[in-house]
Amino acid sequence: MPKIIRTIACTVLALAFAAVPAVRAQSLPSKKDAKSFLRKAAADSDLRGSGAAPFHLVANFKYTLDNNTTDGMYELFWAAPDKYREYFKMGDVVETDIAAGHKLSVERTTKAIPLPYWRIQQSLKAPVAQLVGSDPNVKKVYADKSSGDYRNCVEFESNYARPQACFDLNTNAINAAIGGIYGRYAGSQFRINEFVSIGGKRFPRHIYLTALGETIDIHITTLESQASFDETVFTPGPKTEVHDWCPEPTQKGGVKWPHPPGVWGLGAPPMAPPGNFSAYYLLIARDGQVANIIGLRTGPAEEDRRMQAMLHDAKFPVRRCGDSPIDYEIVLTGSRFGPYGAY
Repeated sequence: MPKIIRTIACTVLALAFAAVPAVRAQSLPSKKDAKSFLRKAAADSDLRGSGAAPFHLVANFKYTLDNNTTDGMYELFWAAPDKYREYFKMGDVVETDIAAGHKLSVERTTKAIPLPYWRIQQSLKAPVAQLVGSDPNVKKVYADKSSGDYRNCVEFESNYARPQACFDLNTNAINAAIGGIYGRYAGSQFRINEFVSIGGKRFPRHIYLTALGETIDIHITTLESQASFDETVFTPGPKTEVHDWCPEPTQKGGVKWPHPPGVWGLGAPPMAPPGNFSAYYLLIARDGQVANIIGLRTGPAEEDRRMQAMLHDAKFPVRRCGDSPIDYEIVLTGSRFGPYGAY
């Protein structure tokens, strides 16, 4: 009898283990469902999007440019789209921006938006959406156990890249994603993981971006909902510059580029030599004309001269708050791969 019992037990166990791959295959979501998971994850990663609650975020980061690494910190008190405070510090570079109603108060130790500060701002804006794009094309859905427990992963095409995202097996909540900036053949990587849930949203506590000699490694140490803030948080300092502003200005059209400067027929200057990128700070006046240009990272002197001349003669969209035009600041970056980031 014991031998029979052992035989039956072994048979049951063997069948159970043999059934695991089949169960895993049956539990995989369809490509249609996977696409809906991606879109939901993209929307949920926008902490300041629809239905967002006030929150406080603190992050430490390492910023590397051409093998030079500097530590820094970033803090955001967000009460509403028209009421928040951002603080950035990296060495001697410090900036505080306070939005309150129809005014934006800016206090900085530099003459332009610091490039690392702008890059952090862009990285923290709906990071999943940056990988997913507006219409992800799901190519493959598969089971993955590299993190220890089974999870469902999705490989998809978006913006000429082939990112991957993985989701919790039971809740379908995203827990990791990785992809390139320029596409699968470019040496770039945007990696997000260590996701946490907050106020109906889901956000990564680790964001890593590297491309073209630049790396930013962000670790969020504080991310918590906030019922209210002390009003002193939104009180500008005595040295701030105050600008007319609104959270969602209207604008029409795109950038109107002039003919390239120099000899007729000469192509537009590349923004950077191969393997690098260039970046320019632009202050756009109320009429859409460029009021100030500062090179944050430039190519060779002649290419920089031609690039600045072309930017100076370009016409940018006029932004308005209601019927009133406003001035605004942007950082324009690019490489021989094309645009690098957004403004």
